[in-house]
Amino acid sequence: MTARADSTICPVVARTIGSDGTAFANAHRSRPLTAELVSGAALVLTASKAERSVIARLDPSARSRTFTLREAAALAAVQGDAPLDRAERSPLEMFAATLNARRGLGTAMVRSEPTGFRRWFPAREASDPLDVVDGHNLGTRRHEATMSEVSTSVERIAEGLRTISV
Repeated sequence: MTARADSTICPVVARTIGSDGTAFANAHRSRPLTAELVSGAALVLTASKAERSVIARLDPSARSRTFTLREAAALAAVQGDAPLDRAERSPLEMFAATLNARRGLGTAMVRSEPTGFRRWFPAREASDPLDVVDGHNLGTRRHEATMSEVSTSVERIAEGLRTISV
C-alpha cells in the first residue's frame, strides 16, 4: 500500500517474469487503489493480511473475494466442489466463490522458525504465514527467493482456476 503512482515494475520482478512477459513488464505502472477498482474486481489478491484488511475497509462487499496470495494458493489446493450456483458467473467469479467456500477447510499454514544466522539476526520477515515477505529491501538473494515463492503460489492458483473453470 506504499507504492507510488506510475511506478514501473522492479528489475527483479521483470527478470522473474522473463521474456514472455516483457510487454507486460514494460507497460506496467502502479496506480492508487480505489473503491471503484475493488468493486469491479472478480478476485482481489494481496501480499499481506494487512493489505487484505485495507481492501475490506475500502469495500466491505469485497471480503468474500479478497485473499492473500498465499491464502488463495492454499485454498486452491483444498479438495472440494465448486459452489453449485453458476448462474451468470465468470470463471474468475466462480473461483473466488470456491476459495471463499473453502475458508477454514484446509490445514493451517505455519511459517518455519528461522535457523542459523537468521535466528540471531532476523531480517524483516513476514510473521504471518499468509503474508508474502516483502523482499524488495532484503537484498537480491532474498528478493529472488520471495519471487520464487510468489511464482509457486501463482502456479497453484492457476491450476486451481483451471480445475474450477472446466
